[in-house]
Amino acid sequence: MLASVVRQGQSINVRCYVWNVSHGGGIARPRSEYRVQITGVSSFQNLTDEVTLVLGFWRDASVFVGFDHRHHMAFGFSPSIQIKESALREAYENGLSLYKRGNGEVAVAVRPDFIGTYVEHWADLHNPSLTSEEFDAITAICRGDYDLSSSEESCSLEPRRRVLVATRKAVREISFRARVLCAYNDFCAICGVQLELIEAAHILPVFAEGSTDETANGIALCALHYKALDNCLLDVSDEYKVVLNDGILASLRERRLINGFTNFKKSIRPYIYLPPDIKQRPRVQYLREGRKARGWR
Repeated sequence: MLASVVRQGQSINVRCYVWNVSHGGGIARPRSEYRVQITGVSSFQNLTDEVTLVLGFWRDASVFVGFDHRHHMAFGFSPSIQIKESALREAYENGLSLYKRGNGEVAVAVRPDFIGTYVEHWADLHNPSLTSEEFDAITAICRGDYDLSSSEESCSLEPRRRVLVATRKAVREISFRARVLCAYNDFCAICGVQLELIEAAHILPVFAEGSTDETANGIALCALHYKALDNCLLDVSDEYKVVLNDGILASLRERRLINGFTNFKKSIRPYIYLPPDIKQRPRVQYLREGRKARGWR
C-alpha cells in the first residue's frame, strides 16, 4: 500500500506492508512470543524517496509493531518475524516501545496515535546503535517520568538526541489532546458540533512564553472556529462570552470578503460550553495572555 503522510508541513511518501500479529504457535515457542507471518510478497521494495514500513497489527490491543525491512531482504521458507508480548503491552500502555531482537534489529511497537511520530523518525527509532540508556530514556519519556532541558532542543541535535525530543513532544501533544477533548466531551466549545471534527487548541499559543500543556490552557474547537480563533476573528472573554472582532469584520467588509458571515454568526453560542470540572475550565490568565499573543485588537 502506498500513502502520503504530512508531518511538520512536509509530505512523506510511505510504502506499507502490514499483516496481523498472532501468537507464536507450537509447543516449542514461548507463550510470550508473537509473530508476523509474511505472505503474498517475495521481497520488500525500498525506494530512496519513500519510507518502507513493515508492520504487524495486534488486534487485541490495537497496537502496531514496525520492523526494519533492511534486516529482512531475503526470505526463507514460511518467513515470520517474532516479537515479545512485553513490547506490545508496553506500547499499548505508553504509546511506544523499543525492542532489540536477536539479530540486532530494533523493533518499534507503537499505538496508532503515535504512528505519525514513528513515520517521521523511522530511521532514528530503528537505529541499531541506540544505547541501553537511550532505550530506557524513550521508555521513561513515554511513561511521563523523564524530561529534557530546553537547551537540548536546538536544531543541531544529533539524530539520537533528536528522537528523544520528538518522542517527548508526541507524548505531550497526545496527552494534551486527549485531556482537552475528554474535558469538553468532544464538543466544539463555540458551536457544539461533535462528529469527530474536534481538535484541542492552546488558549495561550505554544509559541508564546508561559504556554503550558495543562488542560486549563486548552479549549476544544472544530476546524472552523479553531481557525477563527487563530485569525482573531473571534475570541473568548474573561466571562467566557464569545466575542467577534469588529475591526477585522470591518476590514473584511471593505474587501468584500464577508460572504457567509450571517451563517457563521448563527453557529456561535453566546457563551462557550464549559467543562463540568471547574479545574479544567479555561483559566482567565491564559485567556488574557492568549489575546495579547495572537494580536487581538
